[in-house]
Amino acid sequence: MASHELASVANDRQYQTERKATELDQLIKTQVFFATHPGKAAGGVREKVEAKRLHLPAELDALEKELDELEAEQELVDKASVKIIKKIHEGVEMQIGKQKWQIKEDSGPGNYLLHDGHITII
Repeated sequence: MASHELASVANDRQYQTERKATELDQLIKTQVFFATHPGKAAGGVREKVEAKRLHLPAELDALEKELDELEAEQELVDKASVKIIKKIHEGVEMQIGKQKWQIKEDSGPGNYLLHDGHITII
C-alpha cells in the first residue's frame, strides 16, 4: 500500500477502535445498571448485553493488532529507498512502494526515496 493509503486505513481502524471501546464502556455501564435494577433486564436483554460485552474485547484486540501491523508497514514504506552506486540509465522504471518513476535521462550515483508521495533523489 502507498503511504497515503496506509494512513487512510490506519485512521479508519483507529476510528473503529475508538467506537468499539466506547460501545464496550456503554455495555459495562448497562450491566451495572441491570445489577442495581434487575427488573429492567427482562426479555433476554441482559444476556444479549453480556454476549456482546464478551465479544467486543476480541474485536478490539484484532483492531489493535491490525493497527500495529499498519504502523510497522508505514514505517517500512517511509524508510524505503533505492541506492544507485554507479549510474542509472534513461528509460529505466524505478518503483518504491507503489510509486513508479520513469528515468528521463542518465544520471550518476544517488539515493532515491519517497517524499510526500513522490520519488525524489537526495
